[in-house]
Amino acid sequence: MRTMSRRSVRVTAVLVLLLARVGAGAAPAQACVGDCNEDSSVTVDEIVTLVSLALTTGTTGCAAGDANADDTITVDEIVRAGNHALTGCPDPGPRITLAEGRGAPGAEVVVAAALAGAANRLFAASIDIAYDPRQVAVRRSGAEPDCSIDPSLGPASASRKQLLLAILPGRDGREILRVGLLSFTTVRSIPDGPLFTCRFTIDAGAPEGVARLDGVADGADAIGTTIAVGSPGGRIVVAR
Repeated sequence: MRTMSRRSVRVTAVLVLLLARVGAGAAPAQACVGDCNEDSSVTVDEIVTLVSLALTTGTTGCAAGDANADDTITVDEIVRAGNHALTGCPDPGPRITLAEGRGAPGAEVVVAAALAGAANRLFAASIDIAYDPRQVAVRRSGAEPDCSIDPSLGPASASRKQLLLAILPGRDGREILRVGLLSFTTVRSIPDGPLFTCRFTIDAGAPEGVARLDGVADGADAIGTTIAVGSPGGRIVVAR
């Protein structure tokens, strides 16, 4: 049987602590509102795009302009984007992003998680994803949440990471999907890129609109030191 190194034990122990406290309320990621093409800058044409979207409906073409994920672009969000165009985008640091899901009531959607800005500093990570079960719910595979690690990180890869999954009660009737990512056998960093996917089912009676996926994340380095990880969260758009 393979013996775990001291560093593996420390990272594992720290992840256990992260999983226990990740929902306690970390500082949100500093999103660059208005950065439609995600190049860490806001340009005049992106501001024009936001103004056009504010005059219509929805955020198709610039999800980064919708800071509060309510599926509309408002004047204050345009002002924030303008400030970023003048002063530059803040450095958000390591962050776990959630891709937008979209489907009709009763449909199944896949939400993908990815890591950005970590620069190979994270060796373990965790995220709580809070949602309203009256709108959407995590699909289960047997007793477990139906989530899959990206093959580039999974047991067959050099990183040999695995997922630790749980569904927990949240505040105000919400539920929390808790996802931990670590390895018990190797000490390798998690590269920026895809992490995992989870399947959600949209409630058959869900109204059209946006179901928020609020994210709170954390991580650890190679010696088990906690590293703050942001998450702008995500959303599932319910549309017939």
